Amino acid sequence: SEVKLTDFKIPTKKYVAPYFKDIHKKNLFRDLASVGLLIVTSVSVYFIGGDQHPEAIKYVDPCIALLSIGLIIFTSLSLIKRLATVLLQSLPTSVDNIEKLKEDILQTYHEEIVGIHEFHLWSLMHGQIVANLHVTFKNIEAYIKVNTLLNDYLTLKGVTQITVQPEFPKSVAIETEE
Repeated sequence: SEVKLTDFKIPTKKYVAPYFKDIHKKNLFRDLASVGLLIVTSVSVYFIGGDQHPEAIKYVDPCIALLSIGLIIFTSLSLIKRLATVLLQSLPTSVDNIEKLKEDILQTYHEEIVGIHEFHLWSLMHGQIVANLHVTFKNIEAYIKVNTLLNDYLTLKGVTQITVQPEFPKSVAIETEE
């Protein structure tokens, strides 16, 4: 059984850098509009006659610069908002209510989970949601049974990184020490 070079499949999908996947027409317009306004400024200053309109040259560049700044800010508002949620580590927009999510977990796994506290949910990067929660399980068997299911449940809700800190009632902790 000799291995031939033709036995291997060559990937046909072209690699695209992550940045280029997110380019939208608005972002492209924002970047190219600044260049266009720079060209308009240069041409305007070149063709405005200094003898006919001596004061005009002083005002063309600052006016078009202010127009360019306004355009950049207006077209960047959605990007600023998206990046601010990451920077401030706020609740992701895809999650409606953390209390409802907590109640759904408690209802789904009510036989194994006693309670949830210290439930933190935030955006680490755009598209990555981190969850950190302390879960009180009824006993160690319940933890073993539900831990993977709980991780899968949170993954279905859009959470990409999950840390479950298991806790047990004091009576269970005493039984395991003996």
